[in-house]
Amino acid sequence: MVTSCDPPDSLFRQAALPGCAIRSYLSRLPRPMRPDDVSLTITERIVSAGTGLLQRVLVIGSRARGSARPDSDLDMLVIVDPCTGDWRARDNVAERRRLQRKIGQTPVALDLWVRTIDQFAEACDVIGGVEQVAASCAIETYRRPPVRAPLVRRSPHQVRLQHVADWLDDSYRLLGQAIRGETPYARALEKRGVQKPAEYYATRSIHHSLGAVFVWQSIEPPQKDDGLQVWWEALSGLDAHAVSSIAAGAGEAPATANSATVLLRRTVRHLRKNEELRERLLQLSDRVSGPMSEIALAPALKG
Repeated sequence: MVTSCDPPDSLFRQAALPGCAIRSYLSRLPRPMRPDDVSLTITERIVSAGTGLLQRVLVIGSRARGSARPDSDLDMLVIVDPCTGDWRARDNVAERRRLQRKIGQTPVALDLWVRTIDQFAEACDVIGGVEQVAASCAIETYRRPPVRAPLVRRSPHQVRLQHVADWLDDSYRLLGQAIRGETPYARALEKRGVQKPAEYYATRSIHHSLGAVFVWQSIEPPQKDDGLQVWWEALSGLDAHAVSSIAAGAGEAPATANSATVLLRRTVRHLRKNEELRERLLQLSDRVSGPMSEIALAPALKG
């Protein structure tokens, strides 16, 4: 999907060139379409590390919208074409980890996603996923001419169910970072001399708990860089029952691991009332082991 944030089609043809040629060409684009130097450097590393699977590289988030600060995270979506029907979500994770190892140290925090051309086609119009974010506003820094049309297997409703589960999964993991601070992402930041306080992770966990509800109601969540107050104010777009069962009084509490835990429990209790979502949430609970399952998901599912 070509949007106002996308570079012109001529870039799509040029971007199959080596990294130095990509940089030379992109530097001549009009400034609103031009990636910053950090994005270009990471794109070059991705292209050099790519296998025959690499199809597209997209810069998304604040650096695509033009609202990034110098220290803002870099959000990138890598689209691959495995040319096989047995590629699963776990393969996205494996390819992301492989690329991250090849990319190495980055000057800013890098949030990297991997999707196939089929997954992108299924989800590009469904609120709540990185695919829809990229379809709405992205700067494309690499494209290889496609060799086939995407194959759509899932309905938009099925995609939305998965998105809701993913938002809650991320909320749980961020809550773990707020409580323990012992996660790969936190350790990677520490290696670069960046230490995020527990409040940062608690805030992001709250974002993702609320995001799951927004996505379920097909409402666009606020941006991840928006302050917590913006997220609470956005609740006015939800139905009254959702607001009363999830956020009653919660907006007054500071972002702590405890307040994030309370909100995650309330969110799960609210969403589990839908039978299809309850099944997804039980699958999520099965993947959660150790004390965190008792802190966050299990009480809400069993209570």
